[in-house]
Amino acid sequence: MAREWTKVELYGPNNDGACRRYAIADATSASKGQTLTLTSPRTAVVGNKDQPAAGIASEEHKANEGIDEISVWTDGIFTAYNSGAVTIGAAAEFAEQNYVKQSGVGAASGAAIIGYFISTSAGSEAGANTCQVRVKL
Repeated sequence: MAREWTKVELYGPNNDGACRRYAIADATSASKGQTLTLTSPRTAVVGNKDQPAAGIASEEHKANEGIDEISVWTDGIFTAYNSGAVTIGAAAEFAEQNYVKQSGVGAASGAAIIGYFISTSAGSEAGANTCQVRVKL
C-alpha cells in the first residue's frame, strides 16, 4: 500500500500508542501505517472507509502466513496524506486509499471521527500534501 501513516508521537499508558489487538483474515495483507476499519466480531479490515475506525497498523501483516491477529495504534500524533484541504482543529476521518479527510459538520458519527487535525494543509489532486493528525480512538 502507498501513503502509509507515519508516527510522530505515541501516547497511552506506556507511550506505545495504546495498541489494541484485532482479528484479521489470514489472507489479508496490511502494511505498517495502513488505516484499518472494523467489522464484526472485532475484526480489522483494510480499505473500507465507511466502517468504524479500528486504528493504524502498528506492524506489517503478511498474507497466508497463518497469523490471524494484528496490533493497531489508537492514540498518538501521525503524519498522513490528506484528501482535500484540511484545517487545524477540524475533525478527521479515514478516507479511501489510506488518505485522511476533514469531516463534514454533522456528517460523521463518533465511530467515524478518528481525532482532529493539528496542522492545516491545502488539498492536492496528486496527493502530495501531508498533515498531522491527533488520533484518539
